[in-house]
Amino acid sequence: IGQEEIVPDLGGILNGDFSNGLFGWFTWYNDSQDVDVEYSVVDGEAVVNIIAQAAGEGGLDNNWWDVQIGQKSISFDKLESLKLIFTARAENPRKMMVNIQGGGLAQKAIDSHMVSLTTEDQTFEIEFFGKTAAVNAELQFALGTFHKVDGVPEGEQTVLGKVYLSDVKIVEGPELENQPPVITAPNVILRIDTAEFDLLSGVSVEDDRDILEIKDVSFEDITEGEKFSLPAKEGVYIIKYSVTDSEGLVGEATRAIVVKDPFVLPSFDEVAPNGAPVGWEFWGEDTHGGLEVSTENGEVTIEITNVDGGDLWHNQFKTLGLAAYSGSYVLEFTAKADAPRPVVVAMEGDGGVGILNLNVVKDLTENWETYTIEFEIENNAIYDNRNLQFWFGDMAGVEGYSAADNVLTKVYLKDVSITLKQD
Repeated sequence: IGQEEIVPDLGGILNGDFSNGLFGWFTWYNDSQDVDVEYSVVDGEAVVNIIAQAAGEGGLDNNWWDVQIGQKSISFDKLESLKLIFTARAENPRKMMVNIQGGGLAQKAIDSHMVSLTTEDQTFEIEFFGKTAAVNAELQFALGTFHKVDGVPEGEQTVLGKVYLSDVKIVEGPELENQPPVITAPNVILRIDTAEFDLLSGVSVEDDRDILEIKDVSFEDITEGEKFSLPAKEGVYIIKYSVTDSEGLVGEATRAIVVKDPFVLPSFDEVAPNGAPVGWEFWGEDTHGGLEVSTENGEVTIEITNVDGGDLWHNQFKTLGLAAYSGSYVLEFTAKADAPRPVVVAMEGDGGVGILNLNVVKDLTENWETYTIEFEIENNAIYDNRNLQFWFGDMAGVEGYSAADNVLTKVYLKDVSITLKQD
């Protein structure tokens, strides 16, 4: 049969059994980034022989799409349920990424679907459909380096050798059952007196069939009592979001808008049943740590009962849920110890905007002393997940300290505060 007589199969697949060589298939590799590949067909299998594959050495920008084989004839109707089937193996275990994209699709019909290839043939099945029709979309099998892809074992990130692909076809998929839209609405924090905030900020919507946009989402303030308003007043406000798809299915979500000042620390005045101040926690790792905490007259006593290897943070006294806004701050606390020893003062939680962790070592003495740490926050957090921690774990790995500094003693702490630095 001549190549001119080949007609597309369902979904636009051409020559999926490779009986006519690579007719209907495109091949590409990123030769500008130290990649070298040979393509051939042997006994009804496409053979992708990866001879060289860089992985970012020398400033190169290598990615999983550096090596490709695929077709650009994939066509199907809107909401047509289909299934891609193919068989593949590799000389060496590795990953492969599969996509169907372009061709008028508003979103990928198959979006970076990663499969694991072994040395034995496996038949893969991937169900898909398009929210819009596709005409001459691209089916892409990608075999570049996966060194930037989370979760890929090191031995499967950059793999040379041959990959074998065969029996590629598209068949009818299962009947589609419409699902309600999904709204994602994470809680946010705002500084008191914030003048501008869009209640749709940070909200997203996704539907299995329809292309919905944020403008399709409605919202209602369901807070009991005073509602959210600008400039923002201190409090917690509950906003309900809803959206309806083309078949009348409704998706809903609620989120809290928390309006609070930065770094409001719980006092040491009220004591919880476990002995810690209300709003504070303590923890010692079962094997490597051990702490006991009591509170009286605004003063916390932390008895360090065990430090046996482990990590710095295996003994902790901490408070969570702090709001971090841009500015220069001063952390201050007063402390002493029955026997001199160090404490690591740490702050973690990126606020959803990449705020960096902080840890500073302070050497405690037998006398009450006030310790000061200055720090900067560059961006306003959108989540109140910053925390303040005092660590009493293993100091052996800290420069200038050793296991001899893991002193089992009582530490006394009071007057902990974080204030905005005054110019």
